[in-house]
Amino acid sequence: MYRKIRISLQTLLYVFLALVPILPSYFTALRGISVYYVISAGFAALSLFFLKGRVRLLRPKSRVLTMFLVLWILAHSVSMILTEGAFHLVMFLLITVVVFVFVSASVNTQESFIGSLHCLIYTSGVVAVFGLIEALTRFNVFSLLNNSGATLNYSTERFGRVRLLSYSWQAIVYGVYLMFCMILLLYCLQFLKKKNAKFVVFISIYVLLWVNLLLTLSRSSIIAAVFANLLFLYFSGFVRMLKTILITVVCVAALVVLVALVFPKAFDLMMKFYFMMVSLIDDSYASEIAASFGTNLKAEGNRIDLYNWVFKSMKGKWLFGFGQHAQFEYPYKVTDGMYTWTVVKKGIENNYLDTIYRYGLVGAIPEFCMYVSVLVYSFAHRAKASWEKSVSFNSAVFSVMLAYFLEMFAVNQSSDRMIFYPLIMLFLCYNIRNKFQTDYTEKRLNDA
Repeated sequence: MYRKIRISLQTLLYVFLALVPILPSYFTALRGISVYYVISAGFAALSLFFLKGRVRLLRPKSRVLTMFLVLWILAHSVSMILTEGAFHLVMFLLITVVVFVFVSASVNTQESFIGSLHCLIYTSGVVAVFGLIEALTRFNVFSLLNNSGATLNYSTERFGRVRLLSYSWQAIVYGVYLMFCMILLLYCLQFLKKKNAKFVVFISIYVLLWVNLLLTLSRSSIIAAVFANLLFLYFSGFVRMLKTILITVVCVAALVVLVALVFPKAFDLMMKFYFMMVSLIDDSYASEIAASFGTNLKAEGNRIDLYNWVFKSMKGKWLFGFGQHAQFEYPYKVTDGMYTWTVVKKGIENNYLDTIYRYGLVGAIPEFCMYVSVLVYSFAHRAKASWEKSVSFNSAVFSVMLAYFLEMFAVNQSSDRMIFYPLIMLFLCYNIRNKFQTDYTEKRLNDA
């Protein structure tokens, strides 16, 4: 006997959340349109069918937060219509406004809310396994989806290792995705008993996420993730944070001693990694390692100089920018003391500068204000709901968003926006529905 597969609104939601954040932008369909746009349109259309055309628009409780979100949408729309045309505007509104309408209709209970978070967590576990495969074999599973002929951005090796890209364009972007998933996982752990099989699975995923993050060899992402994790642990309880830090330090110290005794080559790699992190503070370490190991510890160009380069390139486009698909190119001189040559900078590794370049001040200022408003609101309303055991979802959002806010000085928001948007949507659902303050049994939370 075959069991009937029941497709419900919740099923559509979970499929959408499982696929969209990890679909590479180079995976295209329908005349070069990225597949995540196609899936977003399908999710909206099928949700409308299941709702029988009756969609109830929810009213956010915070007027200030709502104002900044609406202002961001409007300003971004104006800038896009002037620089890129109606098609790209429609795609932007699809993955933000339209999708949110149907996500908010689907995430209407604690069970669907926790289930949505679990869906993101399980997906990150699968992606992390693919990351291990990539690290061990140098084969990126997501490259099988590359039907657009895009060249994956594998930059210069560090310590003889190719940095993990996974589904993204940059190792740093992948690191940001991992950071988001770590905090969501830590938030959900509070609802699971330690003897529960799901608790063991979640801990295993958490370890895999850290392994993947370290294998990106992205210093800024690693520091941001450490900061977000510590901040979340602080909200969970100061004693718990200190206990976790102490256990971690002891375990890491023991591991270092063991590796030094049994695996000298692995210990050598660990020391290189340590110097890589220290080189953020002292440039002499970067130069010394580069000379000794031929590794790449400095990004192309200088991120301080990048401000000057972008400002010089703006010319008369300060108001609305050059558009989302404009190619930034700035030639600058490089010398080794004997020879001088010209290098063309083609990337803006700073989301704030990138936003100004592409959408101008009209698009950039409201976006910055939106980030700040989410931070302020999540912190001001960080008190946990009656059904949350140790920490609120707002505290989790504040932890990851503050780290993300700082990390965007080192990366431009590209493929990580597809994890950023769902997080903001779930954040809005959580607060619009008054943190789901209804009766909810522990068993149902564990089974979500």
